[in-house]
Amino acid sequence: MKKIPIDVSGCRNEGDFYDLQLSGLKAPGWHGRNLDALWDSITSDINGVSPPFLVEVTGHRQASEEVALLVSRVRSVFEEAREGRRVDVGFRLV
Repeated sequence: MKKIPIDVSGCRNEGDFYDLQLSGLKAPGWHGRNLDALWDSITSDINGVSPPFLVEVTGHRQASEEVALLVSRVRSVFEEAREGRRVDVGFRLV
């Protein structure tokens, strides 16, 4: 399984997080910066990285409260894609 490391310790806001997340997924430039767009892209084939893959997030303890909350929500999106849609993706806090 391909691992996509993301260090969110320097993220000040949601925009910073999405910059890292979408870059790691090799998402197209027109990709939306919200949970619905993320869901659509990980359950389809629009990103440059295709399943199976695992996003490994570090620095979440140092991230702002806003980013920490978003990380939790993104984790839920990945879990639902994996369990509900059987998409071979993972999201792990390390």
